[in-house]
Amino acid sequence: MTLARLILAVIPFGARAPRAEAGIIARQIAGRLVARFALHDAIDLRSVFLVAMNEDAPGSGSGHLIFGSVPEPVVASTYGRGVGASRALVGEWNEVASDRSLALTLVDVATESVIAATTLAVPADELHECEVRAASWLATALGHDAPAGGPAAASEGAYLSLLEALEHEVNATLLASSDAARSGDELEAALTGHVRALRLDPACAAAEDRLLILGAEAMEGERETARAIGALETYLEQSPRAWRALYLLGVLRRGAGDRTGAILAWSRSDALQPLRDADLVTLAALEREVGASASAAAHQRRVTLTSEMRLERARSLAAAGDIGLALADLDALVLAEPAGPAAAQARRLRFRLRTPEADRALERAGALAVSGEAVELVEATALFARALALEPDLWEAHFGNGLIARQQGDHEAAIRAFRQALALWPGQADACHELGVMLLMTDRANEALGHLEAAAALRPHDPAYLADVGFALLRTGDLAGARDRLLRAQVQDAADPITRTYLRELARVEALVRGEA
Repeated sequence: MTLARLILAVIPFGARAPRAEAGIIARQIAGRLVARFALHDAIDLRSVFLVAMNEDAPGSGSGHLIFGSVPEPVVASTYGRGVGASRALVGEWNEVASDRSLALTLVDVATESVIAATTLAVPADELHECEVRAASWLATALGHDAPAGGPAAASEGAYLSLLEALEHEVNATLLASSDAARSGDELEAALTGHVRALRLDPACAAAEDRLLILGAEAMEGERETARAIGALETYLEQSPRAWRALYLLGVLRRGAGDRTGAILAWSRSDALQPLRDADLVTLAALEREVGASASAAAHQRRVTLTSEMRLERARSLAAAGDIGLALADLDALVLAEPAGPAAAQARRLRFRLRTPEADRALERAGALAVSGEAVELVEATALFARALALEPDLWEAHFGNGLIARQQGDHEAAIRAFRQALALWPGQADACHELGVMLLMTDRANEALGHLEAAAALRPHDPAYLADVGFALLRTGDLAGARDRLLRAQVQDAADPITRTYLRELARVEALVRGEA
């Protein structure tokens, strides 16, 4: 049995001090407490967001923002109820000369009264210990164990840099919609702050995590990407073995069009922490693009490829002009997985690479097969036969033969061709549908229904597929199911004449049933 976690509202702490930096310390310690309790089994801390304009402050006309508050218990309880909390935590950072302290007050939301309070003295150079001590006091006051883990940083200087960077992150977010330039400056300051924290404490996981998260988010904009790349490069100068930063740097450089830079970053990351197979495939592709064929081949040999990855690599090799390597990949794919979408596409690509003229003829045959003109169908049949003589398991050729046989009225030949197509690519939507229609036309409604339902499930927004399922249900005697599918098809396309015809037939059958009853 899982017990509900106790919900506690954390109101951003206020500050009473002569310097503005004190407000940053107060607000961000509150935020850090929320993060510290994130995985706690029994206590759920939730931030209350307070944003107000200070109309009296100098420069308020340009948008001076105030965060943090030290409300009385009644007001704190109101904030707590707003986030569904049973308790609320209020804090105030105080600085008097060289004395520093954090006063904490725990409020019961229901009674609007104080249930616990403390003042934590913060000696010089021990700011980084304050967060741990506050978490310990709070957990004890609530009757639970404190979250595991020590200080977020190893020194006051590193911790203060972390808090300042987090403050810049908040500012960047708030300014994003109103002042993109200032938001960008705040983002850059946040990145710089996290790098500074890591310079002072290379083991500061909180700063590295935020640096990487900001870097990943920066991929959405060109200027942001450039800022993130610069910050990561600076960080890696002081911590060259930070493999996660190297990996992200490779991603960002690749997105910025710097293929060589991406290769260098990913290669260094791979030396420290082996890349995943999908990343190795991408790295090899980048290396081929810059002519580093030997390195690309070495990385490719390490990869345990799925069929889809092997197909994608073959496409990349073919595009780069490495036809022999591409064909080797395609042969291996088809040998390992003879049927399925990857195999079907691999055979077609292999056919195109080996016999480009025959592939162009196959394209023409496909276009002719849907024309319906007798002379063109004869030509298409001949072209499909030539293609199959070169590659007997070309899905497209068997499917095309099915279309031709259907138009020529040879239903059994069409069924054989569509079955062959499905053997090569099981579950392919068009082949399922065409086979279902042919079976329906040869009075095999029950068998047809399974294929038509499979096709409709794969193409849920195609009203024709849905209508054919409805007609198959009608033929099997399931009138309620038929009406459901046909009405849904009509909603998707009210003007479709085939759906209208099916609905008229359904109405006729329903009338007969009512008459018999």
